[in-house]
Amino acid sequence: MHLRLWRFEVAPANERRFIVAYGPAGDWARLFATAPGFIRTELWRDGDGIYLTADHWESVTAFEAFQALQG
Repeated sequence: MHLRLWRFEVAPANERRFIVAYGPAGDWARLFATAPGFIRTELWRDGDGIYLTADHWESVTAFEAFQALQG
């Protein structure tokens, strides 16, 4: 398994939109779901305006293949 973590600082006025877009059912996860090897996305809040996304992939190769297509 390959885990990709992303850290975001989100302004209070944008938090709701961010959660909708980057949550497990958001645009981010739906885009990744089109790729072979994608497992799931998790969204965590880590303090005032700090969010982490955890993207789970079957392998680093699957993640890199997805990135190459987006390229």
